[in-house]
Amino acid sequence: MYEAELNLARRALATYQRVYAETGSIAITRQKLPADFATESDEAIEAAVTEVLRESGIPIQGEEASAHESSSTRWIIDPIDGTFNFAMGIPLHGFILCLVSEDQPVLGVMNAAGEILETVAGQGTTLDGTRVQTSSSDVATGTVNVGDFTTASDSRYPNDLRSRMLHVLGTNTSGRIRMVGSAAVDLAWVAAGRSVASIIYSNHPWDTAAGVLAVRESGGVAYDLEGNSWSLGSTSTLTAASDAVADQIFALADLAFS
Repeated sequence: MYEAELNLARRALATYQRVYAETGSIAITRQKLPADFATESDEAIEAAVTEVLRESGIPIQGEEASAHESSSTRWIIDPIDGTFNFAMGIPLHGFILCLVSEDQPVLGVMNAAGEILETVAGQGTTLDGTRVQTSSSDVATGTVNVGDFTTASDSRYPNDLRSRMLHVLGTNTSGRIRMVGSAAVDLAWVAAGRSVASIIYSNHPWDTAAGVLAVRESGGVAYDLEGNSWSLGSTSTLTAASDAVADQIFALADLAFS
């Protein structure tokens, strides 16, 4: 199932790689928030990938040009996830493409800091062609990725809450905390068993849909920070290697947010 769509997604990925290599421009074209912007590369990649995907006849939601597309079946594109890292020359960024059907992610292709993840619902997740699974560690011995601080004044998770979560994680676990700055990388590392959990506070479908599918298909779980099963409408994302790890994070979040 989804063989034709996966082949098309691979072509879209190849287009991303070509345009990224040809463009590579960090010139800012649109300022969204003080530390959130689009570059010429974001817009050039999304336009080129959109052209490839149009032959499927499926609606397309792109972060830069068609963010409000809401068809229950659609392609979702994040041309450069981690644009700030990209603009600063930090190689922790990526490309995200997801196909959703009836508002559920069913296929995902990501370039996460140069590594390629492919996921099809019911068929598992591969990293550079090798099947992966989530970690058997927990927060006491593993790495937890956390979202960075916000520049938005109306965030549901303002910086004081994010600081408290960092403090609680740092004082109640003996594992390590990482703030990567790219949802693609955060979620790829959970799927590949490198991190036991990832906390993303404020996100959109283009940030997380493909990565959530990758985690689930590698044996992990995905919720929002209120404990609900993750959905495209979630305003936060907690992925974990297992429900046991998710429960550990929820217990720490109760301490941080109470």
